[in-house]
Amino acid sequence: MVWLGDGLIVAGLVLAVSFLVRAFRSGAVRLRQSTPLDRLAPEERRRALRQIRGRAPVDPRDAAALRPVAEQLAAQRPLLALAAGLILVEAGQALQRLSVTWTVASIALAGLIAAGGALVHRDMRRARRFLRDNAA
Repeated sequence: MVWLGDGLIVAGLVLAVSFLVRAFRSGAVRLRQSTPLDRLAPEERRRALRQIRGRAPVDPRDAAALRPVAEQLAAQRPLLALAAGLILVEAGQALQRLSVTWTVASIALAGLIAAGGALVHRDMRRARRFLRDNAA
């Protein structure tokens, strides 16, 4: 079982490193250093995200200002590869340790990572719909 754990850890690290390389080469990391949301007050930020996610009606005057934020949300696909890599690393560590406590902790952490990945994927779909519905 230890060799399987080692294999999963290596596969997870390869996936995570490939995410980082692709993110830096594509410029996605630079995009996320500063976002238009950073300049908004917290309530305005929540209102903007509600509009992009489709939970509030889009004010036509705000549509142009919301586009960069929606584009940034729609471009989060590499984060899913990072999440998958982290889940593989956790699974490998659980197989290496073979203790109930470590296995339960790894399953819980992998579940949280998977839930975060699902939320990212949902936001990507909603942002793409916003961009499609509010084409410039």
